Amino acid sequence: TAVSSCSATPSGSFYVNKGTLSGIYDYFLILAFTGETGVDNSTGCASNSTYISGKGPTGTQSLIIQEVITSSTTFATKAVYYSDTACSSKIASMVVGYDEVSVGDNVTGLTTSIGDITYPSHASKVTYKESCMEVKGTTDDGRDYLNTLLSSSFVTTGETHTCQGLGESTYALWTADNSSVSWESLHKEKSSTTYPSNWSSDTDSSTKLQSVTDIDGNVYRTIVLGTQNWMAENLKVTKYRNGDNITNITTNSDWNSDISGAYGVYGNDATTYLDSYGLLYNWYAVDNSSSRYICPEGWHVPTRDEYDALSTYLGGSLVAGGKMKETGNEHWNSPNTGADNETSSGFNARGNGLRYTNGSYSNIKQHTYTWSGTPSGNKAYYRRLQYNGANLNEYLISKKYGFSVRCLED
Repeated sequence: TAVSSCSATPSGSFYVNKGTLSGIYDYFLILAFTGETGVDNSTGCASNSTYISGKGPTGTQSLIIQEVITSSTTFATKAVYYSDTACSSKIASMVVGYDEVSVGDNVTGLTTSIGDITYPSHASKVTYKESCMEVKGTTDDGRDYLNTLLSSSFVTTGETHTCQGLGESTYALWTADNSSVSWESLHKEKSSTTYPSNWSSDTDSSTKLQSVTDIDGNVYRTIVLGTQNWMAENLKVTKYRNGDNITNITTNSDWNSDISGAYGVYGNDATTYLDSYGLLYNWYAVDNSSSRYICPEGWHVPTRDEYDALSTYLGGSLVAGGKMKETGNEHWNSPNTGADNETSSGFNARGNGLRYTNGSYSNIKQHTYTWSGTPSGNKAYYRRLQYNGANLNEYLISKKYGFSVRCLED
């Protein structure tokens, strides 16, 4: 049955499993954040053959797949296929709209597998119905693809066809997060009859965040290690979660006197060091008890015990450091002993150096110094990695040093 429209225009929002969803979510965006080529993170255009092979009509060289929140009770999926690698020459397009979105109870006690790792997870029960469909075969290949896909013959070349959806209910588990930046962060396990009881073994990568965004808009890749979800990059935020500015101290002689929370960038040279190594904070800025909080919502500065759990998962303190270090010598001095981050963890630790209590900087590419959230009097605990060893060592030091920060999901 024909209908007047099937919208894929973003509007409204709804709340799923501690996350407010709104706007457009590009299916392939997470690949751009993780450094894959052939994905445009500004448009969602994907031309990487590894990911688009076999998708779409004959002659597809690029595509865009999006999920769009269209109101507080509706959303749509949109797929557009192109004959060039720049997503400019359309072959076919399809929009499927869903309405009567109802978000129910949260479900805990679920498990999720990523490769051979299984960890606890949680989700919301969600129901929705297919309400409409809009298709267009711009070329003959696009027409043929859509008719085959829909087991129909009504699609004609160059015409837009809008029709009523099947109206069937879908029962699903959805999981998301406040800092979702791609639809990969909203994972769906669905059924046509009843709510799923867990995530099936043949679902895609994960139900956890693959990235998180801080209050400044910086996006960080994340990595699940055991039951923990870690940032895979050093923090570079300049504001606390409550919006207050963290003091930026560029005059070395002023560094030692600060006890309210401060940061610096190595060598006071943001152009050279910020993107690669993040910022260096004194411990007063990372204090979890301050009520300002330096990590994004749902994340925190890890404790000694949480670093111990990571160390144990990676094989113990004698080898864990090597498994956390980025390989090669771009961000580490040679010999970068024991580094096999690519195969063992993806933690991506780099030799970010430190800021001494007198405000001077040292040890870039030689050591990683990372705060824990655990204090002891006027000192606090930190972990250190080194270019010439594979250890993950713990030390206690003055809170006035400047070290890096990695956040851990709550």
